Amino acid sequence: MTSSISIKPPENVYRPPYEWTSALVFFVGAVILLFVPLPIFSVLPVMVILIGLAIHRFLQGRRIHKFRKSLKTLLFYSATPDGAIIKERQLEGIELAKQRNAFKGRPKQVSDEQISEIKQLMQTGESKEKIAKRFGISRATLYRYAK
Repeated sequence: MTSSISIKPPENVYRPPYEWTSALVFFVGAVILLFVPLPIFSVLPVMVILIGLAIHRFLQGRRIHKFRKSLKTLLFYSATPDGAIIKERQLEGIELAKQRNAFKGRPKQVSDEQISEIKQLMQTGESKEKIAKRFGISRATLYRYAK
């Protein structure tokens, strides 16, 4: 006994959402029916169906649009093997530079003397904002050095 599995090819997610165009056509068709010289009770069911189809197609188009947008961000954040190799080599180079004392990282914004002065000013109760302005650093940096 053989089982046949049919695999449906994926829909082209890179296409624009054409559903919005058909939604507009259905809606315009419903509006045009308002001006047809027929009794309203015979036109109303067709108008309701057309408006329902317009809403359905608009929501389909919105779903495809959201999917395309999330797919673009997924492709943006996906790591390539080349990127992983580059990052690994960069880390190796940093380790070698640290062994040679060539890699010092980002320089400190304040010296050790200034750090001790900051700690003294904070103990006296001076405003953190004034201390930060005096040394030209942010309050977050001030708290980091005060530890």
